Amino acid sequence: MSDDETLLIKELAKAGAQGAKLGGALAGAPALDKISEAAMTWAMRHTARFMPTERLERELVLQASAAALLAKARNVLKADGRLYDGEVIDPGARQLVRGVLMVGLLNMTPAVVTVEVLEMQGYTSRVQIRTLAKEGLWFKQRIAAKALTRMEQELHDAFAFGVLLAEAA
Repeated sequence: MSDDETLLIKELAKAGAQGAKLGGALAGAPALDKISEAAMTWAMRHTARFMPTERLERELVLQASAAALLAKARNVLKADGRLYDGEVIDPGARQLVRGVLMVGLLNMTPAVVTVEVLEMQGYTSRVQIRTLAKEGLWFKQRIAAKALTRMEQELHDAFAFGVLLAEAA
């Protein structure tokens, strides 16, 4: 299991625990909150392994510096999810930002988003956005696609001269 999948399962367990906590509070049974929270965390960790994983990737070139693109990606992840990694590997090499973006119904479903940026010549950078999300067996929310589209749109809107290069599913 990859680091991204481990992170995703951890986030799904948190989301399940929050739902159990809310259910206990609405039912007026605060004593059940902790039991429900623990049970839901355990259940989500074990059932998530059997759910299909959707992985998407998109690459684009934007008229912006790598530092500006990474700063925008960090801000999006902080505003609509959680920032986990923000490491600069090597100036001139790929630089990486990774986190969880909450999407789907009521923004309660996590998707792991990785944004890698390679600064090219001039004021141009190549951006690779990868998303990873779990899908239900019967009801598909297309979480990975929504997360990818949201990050791409945020970067494109901030740096208006984007050109789509390639898409891989």
